[in-house]
Amino acid sequence: MTPHELPESDFSGEIDKMQARLETDEPARFHADSVVDVPSPPSHNAKSRRKRHRRLPIEASFQDTHREFLRVLDVAWNTKHRQGDTYEAPYDLYLKLPDSRVCWLSEPQLNRFLSLFGRGLLKTRRAMVAYLSVLEDMKKNGTDITIGNWNSAIAFVGRYRRCVTADEMRNAVSIWQDMELNHGIKADTVTFNTLIDIAFRARLWNTLAELVEEMKKRELPFDRFTYVMLINHRGIMGDASGVHQAFADMQKTGEVVDTVTLNAVITSLLRVGDVHAADGIFEGMKRRGLMRDCKPPETKYGQRMLAETLKRKAGQESKQEKTNDQDVPIAPDVNTFAIFISHYCSSGNFNKVYEYLIQLADFKISAGPQIYTHLFTAFANYGHWKHSKWNLEKLMGVYRVMMLQTEPRIPMQRKLVLMAVRAFGAVGTEETLVAVWREMHQRWLDEAPREPLKKGVEEFPTMEVQRAWEEVKIREQQLDRGLLWFPRQYDPYDEN
Repeated sequence: MTPHELPESDFSGEIDKMQARLETDEPARFHADSVVDVPSPPSHNAKSRRKRHRRLPIEASFQDTHREFLRVLDVAWNTKHRQGDTYEAPYDLYLKLPDSRVCWLSEPQLNRFLSLFGRGLLKTRRAMVAYLSVLEDMKKNGTDITIGNWNSAIAFVGRYRRCVTADEMRNAVSIWQDMELNHGIKADTVTFNTLIDIAFRARLWNTLAELVEEMKKRELPFDRFTYVMLINHRGIMGDASGVHQAFADMQKTGEVVDTVTLNAVITSLLRVGDVHAADGIFEGMKRRGLMRDCKPPETKYGQRMLAETLKRKAGQESKQEKTNDQDVPIAPDVNTFAIFISHYCSSGNFNKVYEYLIQLADFKISAGPQIYTHLFTAFANYGHWKHSKWNLEKLMGVYRVMMLQTEPRIPMQRKLVLMAVRAFGAVGTEETLVAVWREMHQRWLDEAPREPLKKGVEEFPTMEVQRAWEEVKIREQQLDRGLLWFPRQYDPYDEN
């Protein structure tokens, strides 16, 4: 019996408990006493299971389709940067093969075909359905599904929606149950990392804690991704000492610390109110970033490749190779600045926001949509107050910089446009609001394939502009009557 093959009695109870917990788990309970202790990662040696694959000679009537499938598969495999929905053309031809389709493909061809589904940087429902249909064909053909394929299936069902709920968590656990109970393949660290990430996105903190405990019971090692999730989790729970402890445990295990890890630590420290420690880490990142010539990747594909490199680096046996981390990016990136800008935008501290925008320019980093969204949100929340520094002049400056930015060009995402409309509704006139909307609307129409609107773009402007303007009028009336007060964390006359 291999390490991936266990009798049902060894793990069926835990999965049943997990399913029962999902029925009663409640989102968002921010109590420090529910934080999970981080165990020291034990040693774990997993052996790969030998696969079986039944292949049949292709029928004469389908030889042309089979040849075309292999040609399109080869083109998709060699697509530049290996990103995008490159699976679609091969999958359309795959559906034209006779049942059972996978039996007409060799094992290398099948593995290459399955790998195409993981190249998309965003999980979609269409890709999820297509991928699961291929796995069903593999089951019918008697082809063994590897642990990597199961992990991809769990990731698809849990992340294909932007807003993850308990339903996605249940579907992910069901696939985990099918993998272990029906196919005898035991979950590995990647499996649990994926389940923990889904629980985190769904804000199911009890389920997340149980998954961590289950990893501990099975003596699975914690890797870089696991520790980053634990740091984020403890920050949400308000456990400052837990954030420091999780980060210290990560360093003790020899995991490589990079910009993504430090961004998670900074986010958690700001959540628990430890601004001084967050500033200290940020200053250290700036110093070490200036000393090194290695910058964090700017694209999601580059970040994925870096994560795979760091995973291999952490698994190196030579201690000398582990300590040689000069090629590991440690400088602040656009996400680092977005974390601080978001923090100070939420409290309305314009001076601190301006300070980080200056540093952003000093590092020659272009602002992304998330930073502009935070800025517009602050203008919408604090532009009503008299003598506020969040005024129309500064808002127009931010807006013009965003619209003229070319590298990268800022896409008109839904949340970004909504907050811009509300910001101009708060500090501008009705004419300014309509003029700005028309400019953004035209660019949005040009980028319609990138960010489609299900209800139609023509209905959106009238609805949102009118809603924003009515909201402004209501706030002005409340201010005149003395019914609207400054937020407790904000003093417009003292922003130092």
